[in-house]
Amino acid sequence: DDDECTVDSCDPSCEGCIHKPADCDDKNECTEDSCDTYDGCSNIPMCCDDGDKCTDDWCCPESGCHNERVDCDDWDECTVDFCITDKGCVYEDVDCDDYNVCTSDYCDPRQGCVNADHESCLCDDKNDCTDDSCDPDLGCIYLWRMCDDGSRCDVHDSESCM
Repeated sequence: DDDECTVDSCDPSCEGCIHKPADCDDKNECTEDSCDTYDGCSNIPMCCDDGDKCTDDWCCPESGCHNERVDCDDWDECTVDFCITDKGCVYEDVDCDDYNVCTSDYCDPRQGCVNADHESCLCDDKNDCTDDSCDPDLGCIYLWRMCDDGSRCDVHDSESCM
C-alpha cells in the first residue's frame, strides 16, 4: 500500500493483504515517536526544558523528563539565597546592622552576622575623671565623676578622687 507506517503481509486464509500499523515505539521515554506515511518511523529527542531557570532539566530513557529544583545554597552565611524563575539563583548580602552604635557589625561567611560589643575601646576617652559607657541609641556617654567630698574630679588630680 506504499504506506511506510504499515507492515504489509499476505494471509492466504484472509484472501488478501494485511496492513498492520508499524510499531514506532523505541521504548525510550526521551523521544517523541511518530510515523510519516512517506518516511516511516521517527524518534525525535524530546526537549525537557520547562523554561524555568530554577530547575535542572534532564531526561531519563526509562522515565522521561525530569525538572528538579536547583539548590541555590552557596554555603555563605552572609548571603540570602533564592531563585527567580527567569534569572536563576540570586545571592543578596545580608544586612548585619543591629542599629546599636555600641557594636561593630560584620558578617562571617561561616557563622553569619556578628555584632561584637566594642564599648570598652570605642568609648574610652582616656580621661580618668569620666565614667565611660555606650548607649545603644546615643553612642558614647562620658559622665564626670564626683569625688567623695562632693567636688568635681580634676584631671590634674584624678587619683585623689578615686
